[in-house]
Amino acid sequence: MKTRKSDRTKTRILDASRTLFAQLGYEATTVRGIAEMAGIDPSMVIRYFGSKDALFALTVDFEMGNVAAPLSRDRTPGQRGVRHFLRLWEGEEANAALPILLRTASSSTLAAEKLRMLFETQIRRLIEHLAGRPVDPERAGLIASQMLGFAYCRYILQIESVANMAPDRVVALLGECVDHHLQCEGSLPHGPDAHGDQSNPPSDPVKEERS
Repeated sequence: MKTRKSDRTKTRILDASRTLFAQLGYEATTVRGIAEMAGIDPSMVIRYFGSKDALFALTVDFEMGNVAAPLSRDRTPGQRGVRHFLRLWEGEEANAALPILLRTASSSTLAAEKLRMLFETQIRRLIEHLAGRPVDPERAGLIASQMLGFAYCRYILQIESVANMAPDRVVALLGECVDHHLQCEGSLPHGPDAHGDQSNPPSDPVKEERS
């Protein structure tokens, strides 16, 4: 009986922390506020979880899982990846950890580090699973930035044109961007050629005309 009561208390604490971290961000959320929402004494939060940092780490801990079997309407790796990504944000498989991380990463070094680790340990692995081969780190970073940037605009900023876009439309358009990077072989250029040959800059047509 005691164990069941403890489990219920832990669940209330975790539910309250997810709500407050999502609404207020990491810095503005307090142990006292979490305890008040959970209907318990603040000392119970520390007793069960040790600290706000430890509680936050548990709140945003999740597994992205594997990309589901290809759907008939999702013909490309990019489309399948975006569809899987949407499942993590919307519908029955949605995970509260992702919006919390995006909302708090700009103000919390702990959240930012969690997001970086998510890329290194899960998002990059997912991208290489879609490609069926190792993917250049720079290209993997570009794909991740497009996916996370889209999520920030759709779920956090709620930009109307992005927030109201139908899931199938998202899969088609964002999937095309992902496929573009997945299909590009080799590394991105490095050194002077990455930005053009700086020793021989392009001529200025206006100056040439004046001369």
